[in-house]
Amino acid sequence: MKNTKLFSRLSIALVMMLMLSSMQQSFAAGTAAGTAITNTASVTYNDGTNVKSKNSNTVNMYVGHKVAGAFAPASGSITTYDNVTYYYPVSFTNNGNRATPFTISFNAPTNYTLSLLGDADNSGTFTVGDTAFAIGVDSIAVGATHNLLIKAVVGNLADLNSQPVILTFTSAARVDVANNVVVANPAFATTFTLTSTINKAALTFAVGGVAPSPLIPGALFNYGITIGNTGSVRPYGINTANIPAVGDSVQFTYTVPTNFTFNGASSGSFAITPSGSAKYLYNAGVITITIDTAALTPAASLSFTLPVTIDQTQNNGTGPAPGATAATNPSDFSTLLNNSPDNSVPVTATTSGTVFAGGAVVATSNGGKFTVTPANASAAASEAVEYIFTLKNMGNVASTYTLADVQNGGTFNTDHLIALTSNGTDLATNPTGSVAPGSTIQIYVRVTVPGGAVVTNTIIRDITITPVAAGTLYTGNVANDYNHTVTTTVVAATFSITLAAESIVGSGTTTNPAPGDEITFALTIANTSPTINSTSVVISNLIPANLTFVAAGFAAGSGITIDGINKTNANDGDDAWFDATGNGTVQTNSTFSVNALATKVLRYKCTVN
Repeated sequence: MKNTKLFSRLSIALVMMLMLSSMQQSFAAGTAAGTAITNTASVTYNDGTNVKSKNSNTVNMYVGHKVAGAFAPASGSITTYDNVTYYYPVSFTNNGNRATPFTISFNAPTNYTLSLLGDADNSGTFTVGDTAFAIGVDSIAVGATHNLLIKAVVGNLADLNSQPVILTFTSAARVDVANNVVVANPAFATTFTLTSTINKAALTFAVGGVAPSPLIPGALFNYGITIGNTGSVRPYGINTANIPAVGDSVQFTYTVPTNFTFNGASSGSFAITPSGSAKYLYNAGVITITIDTAALTPAASLSFTLPVTIDQTQNNGTGPAPGATAATNPSDFSTLLNNSPDNSVPVTATTSGTVFAGGAVVATSNGGKFTVTPANASAAASEAVEYIFTLKNMGNVASTYTLADVQNGGTFNTDHLIALTSNGTDLATNPTGSVAPGSTIQIYVRVTVPGGAVVTNTIIRDITITPVAAGTLYTGNVANDYNHTVTTTVVAATFSITLAAESIVGSGTTTNPAPGDEITFALTIANTSPTINSTSVVISNLIPANLTFVAAGFAAGSGITIDGINKTNANDGDDAWFDATGNGTVQTNSTFSVNALATKVLRYKCTVN
């Protein structure tokens, strides 16, 4: 019996344990929030006489809302430029057991503007249609994954600036009494950290130079320019269609100050290594310089020379006066420009240096610039040639100039007539009138080839000017600023003009006309060149005293013919006309021409007084 009782007790206990176990319901992670769980135990036992059973009380419970979620990847990093907009892909999955709303927030890194977009096409890059991502009430379903884009608008930042971009999803889950839901972990929050490092070019700019002594208008000196990059990457460039850039380039401009002149062409390259990496465009006093970004790698340092002169031919027209201070400084160089990958952003380079080392006080200059056209000429025997010299006062004080005409070889020692007007009175070596700084006068130098000259004979003369005013002589960059050697070479005559008393009506003859007789004069113009047309043939035939031009010699209002065609006396563009000033002059105007191997005859009539 003892064994039987022991067995009975053990049986009862075992049965009770088994029954209790069978009544429990297991809980697995992911059970939907609000799911009801009831738990009741039952027991059977033998009281020694009978087998009895009994139920326990019932325990009721509801599964809570466990908020959970994760970003993928768990974190990230990016290296980029400043002044850009970039997009970084990340996804978020609701790992909780109920649809969950979240509050979205970012930290506030300096000079960043952050927002979150939905990646509508799951491309991982921004495309049209990707709009702001917002979470409404219970908007993320259980197990749902949203593909997202972090949008970062980056402002101006220092090189190697490293700031984390932190995206936080914070639970906004609520108690739902009607559905028996409580939030198990209401303070849940999860973050995604994106380490963002800025790589940036840091351009430096230095200028320097040594002023010439004495410092006078026209003196050449150089600005030394050094541009470097102390940043971590080469810069993006700015490419402008009208700038002669090499590949992608950064750009800056230099506005030539008053009284300064850029001593270069309208465009070109500066001498620099690597060759061709620094080019410029010069227009209206502004030099636009472009530097190839390939030459501006980190730690680069490029140097080149900007040639400049002080000269009154530019800007204000007269140049700096004696005693003035001529100085410029780095601020005369404009903002350096380069692009971000997204948009053009002006970036000021760090500048340093002093353009002038040494004296900067302008000295007195008495110079001039002497040019001539034509440089040389040819003429037949007895023909005259006129050279037109242009004299510009390149100094900074008013001055007169003396002129000299000296033989410098050649067949003939023939003095040239020097005048201040075409066909004017000879000045000999007398000084010109006073020429103001920056002003220009013209000097006419005329030579008549001797009648006995033959082909290939030459007349060679040095025409020299000397300024009278005190001061340092401006020499400029041209050796013949003050002296020009002009060579007149004798050639065979290819153009002739012959005047003849062709006929007479009256009692006298063409060699002995009588008062009242009417004489017809013929001017024959012949061009014997086989190839060259003579243009702008201007004839001037002054009517001699004791003769009177017959104004209607050929028709009313027409006293001139050319090759038998009547010409009006008026200067109306029909090649010939009559100037009634004084006793009168028969003339042609600049429209008159004689083609190669052609001859033309002009006729007019006069009566003997």
